[in-house]
Amino acid sequence: MKRILAQKINLTNLEPIIAKELISYSQRRMLILKLLQMKDFSKSVLIFSLIIACACQNVEKSNNLIKAEFSATTNNFTDLIESIELLPLETDSDHLLGEGAELIVSDTSFYMFDIMNSKIYRYSHSGSFLNSIGQKGNGNGEYLSLNGIQVNDNILTVHSYPDKILKYTLNGEFVSQSTCKGLGQFSHSFSDNTILTYYGYGTATRYRAALLDTDGVLEKFLSDGKTDKVLNYSSSIPPISNHKSRLFLIDSFSPIVYEYSNSALVPSLHFNFGKYSVPDEYYNYSDVFVAAEYLMSRAYAIINRYVENDSLKLVEILLSKVDSCNPYYGLYYKNEWHWFSFGEGNSPMSFAFRCFYDDKTLLFLLSPDAVHNLPDSLQQFVINYDISKSIAEEDNYIIAKVFLK
Repeated sequence: MKRILAQKINLTNLEPIIAKELISYSQRRMLILKLLQMKDFSKSVLIFSLIIACACQNVEKSNNLIKAEFSATTNNFTDLIESIELLPLETDSDHLLGEGAELIVSDTSFYMFDIMNSKIYRYSHSGSFLNSIGQKGNGNGEYLSLNGIQVNDNILTVHSYPDKILKYTLNGEFVSQSTCKGLGQFSHSFSDNTILTYYGYGTATRYRAALLDTDGVLEKFLSDGKTDKVLNYSSSIPPISNHKSRLFLIDSFSPIVYEYSNSALVPSLHFNFGKYSVPDEYYNYSDVFVAAEYLMSRAYAIINRYVENDSLKLVEILLSKVDSCNPYYGLYYKNEWHWFSFGEGNSPMSFAFRCFYDDKTLLFLLSPDAVHNLPDSLQQFVINYDISKSIAEEDNYIIAKVFLK
């Protein structure tokens, strides 16, 4: 990374560098800070991100305004816990997962996808390795990146650069490959062969999401028709999540969770971050770097992850300060929002939540080190903590199943 920072970078190529070489939001933030500190950077070659949506500057109204609480502690979460079960994923030297892996759950399997290293592994619900799915490459049936994975009707679909859509059986057998011009950084396919894709910032489009088919763009979303420039703080966490036929999207600086419905993106939930809201002044600067310095000098909050099922909703909010970046969580359970935090961003459970297992179970993805350093306030709920004695530091992830009362 020092080699990258030591030279002038054409920022049309910087987003792929960030996507491939950095995992966390805080790491991306530190890179941007370093870029801003480089006195010899030529602004004429630094073209970072274009287009900010009116959803960010003039926030759209939704019927659900939820106030985020940034004083919450772990106790707010432990009050909801019935028990925790640790489920180690089988480890072998050929199927190790890198930092920042994501998780999808089906009726029969866990699907782990390693975005940084472009790997997909399938495990049983008991943690046994079953098979890999596809492989990294540029040939037929191979993917260069993982820009959206979904499991439907015993078929796993992968969206990949450049504009590839690949389908596999759950056993890993290659089924088909097609192309769709204009795929963004994350996509989701529908049964009618249309695709919702999210571009985010730093692209040539004047909209950040679109509905596509094989002939091109059908509908454009999150567009304000302006040329405001802002730096790209996009997270590596998938911005699109789904439950059954419902699809949700988060959009970087916006405090709104959108739902895709009737060929439109409509506001579903609107979070109030109070004094940590991104101020309107941020979008009024004519210089992208002056704007970034203004934002970095203050504390602000953004949505980093959102998932929902029939009974639960969970939002992960990043509170970014000058010298730290910590997650806060809101869990909608039994018809009310419960807010909690696991402390600093480097604490064992921070950034570990992935998805729901069922209507009363949350799934967290823990490293061996996180399991060994689980705080007493959570360790007391683990019904099989003795298993941690057999977990080595070089082992694969451990799924923590958190059962609610």
